Amino acid sequence: MPNQIKYLRKSKGWSQAELAERAGTTNQMISMLELGKRGLTLRWMERLGKAFGCQPAELLPKPVNASPFDMFPENLPVLGTAAGSLSGAFQLDDNNPIGHVRRPPGVAEHSNVYAIYVVGDSMCPEHRNGELRFVDPDRQPRIGDSVIVQTENFPGDTVQTFIKHLKTKGSEGLLLGQLNPVGEIRIANHVVRSVHRILSLNELFGV
Repeated sequence: MPNQIKYLRKSKGWSQAELAERAGTTNQMISMLELGKRGLTLRWMERLGKAFGCQPAELLPKPVNASPFDMFPENLPVLGTAAGSLSGAFQLDDNNPIGHVRRPPGVAEHSNVYAIYVVGDSMCPEHRNGELRFVDPDRQPRIGDSVIVQTENFPGDTVQTFIKHLKTKGSEGLLLGQLNPVGEIRIANHVVRSVHRILSLNELFGV
């Protein structure tokens, strides 16, 4: 019987052994359940649903007339909120996401990926106000990439987060570019907390 076990497992970045341990069973049993070689009974649905932290019905295959996006688990955190700054800043809170969105298949096994909503028009037309962007803190930013840069002017200061282009990086800091109006911003290394790369559509959908 087709099911969502493998997809849900991969979306959490778990191996079959990790899922087996959480569900109190064996690797072999998880493999048989994923392949449909063992019947997905109500008992197994409840057991695996508890391990995944989802409703048992979410393990069942999606209806034929469902949207293609319905199969993606809605477990990717949205961390971005507008800071009210005229410069287009965001504030991120890893511990208190403002919501969750569906996880694209290309990042099903990337547990640290997060999403933000673009606020303001400083990066139009590439990143428009209100659009959703996906960010992977584990992928090395490259020159020319759109990036999320977190800054903190001094310990305890409000952390500001900007969406810009990475133009150069060196011993003195970062040179960032924006599109609207066209301009450059220099940020010293000592105030930079992180630089995260915004993912492309190819990366999000594995093509």
